[in-house]
Amino acid sequence: MHDIEQILRVNKLLMNLAIYFSVLGAIAVCGASTHSMLKDTTESRYKVGQIWSYETRPSEKKSSFIVLKVERHPKPGNVVHIALCDLRLKKPNGDFIETADHPPFAEDAINKSAVKLLKRRS
Repeated sequence: MHDIEQILRVNKLLMNLAIYFSVLGAIAVCGASTHSMLKDTTESRYKVGQIWSYETRPSEKKSSFIVLKVERHPKPGNVVHIALCDLRLKKPNGDFIETADHPPFAEDAINKSAVKLLKRRS
């Protein structure tokens, strides 16, 4: 049962990502420049270089994320750009994706999945 709960949490995180991209897409379509709306911020619990554990799927227990950048946006709030390491996402050809280099997440979505600060990279 615990594995099903973890899968549901990861699916919820992915859904939040889809919603975030929809919001950014709507802003861009309406004529506002998304880039000009994003401003670097240090007002977040997430800092560039931190490595965090998060609620993973059962096959990715060693997976973690590294904070690459944190920005502020007027609508979704803080946007945390991360790199995901030690993934096991199966591709249609049977190979696996082991990293995701730069997905942005709303800070609220990250908060629902982040478990523990593992270390800070220098």
